[in-house]
Amino acid sequence: MTDPVATILSAVGVGIRASVDWTEVARAVDDVSQPGKEPPAGAEQALVALITPANTIQVTANELPHIQSPEDMLRTAAIEALFALTGQKYAALCVQVAEGMVSPVVRRVVAMRFPAAVPAKTPR
Repeated sequence: MTDPVATILSAVGVGIRASVDWTEVARAVDDVSQPGKEPPAGAEQALVALITPANTIQVTANELPHIQSPEDMLRTAAIEALFALTGQKYAALCVQVAEGMVSPVVRRVVAMRFPAAVPAKTPR
């Protein structure tokens, strides 16, 4: 079995793997955030690396998701996983990620998980 933390990090250019399919990374994100299971060492840092705006996600896509790009699917999954593992700890980072995203799904997930951290919309 492949180390899920190493798989996640390889998507942002950390490690020795030249390329990784986005579905492998999605499975790794799921693996590190299983409810009732202790996350492996480095899981939190790997998830943060995956959503950090300055990091470029580099994955292959043998099979494309139906709604979002593979990168946005991974960011969404990582935000959900971070919320499950750490609660509100990364709210500010997740809001920053959502503000820079084109994907409405990422923005909705962040607004749902971190409502107190999302700035209120001002009426026009």
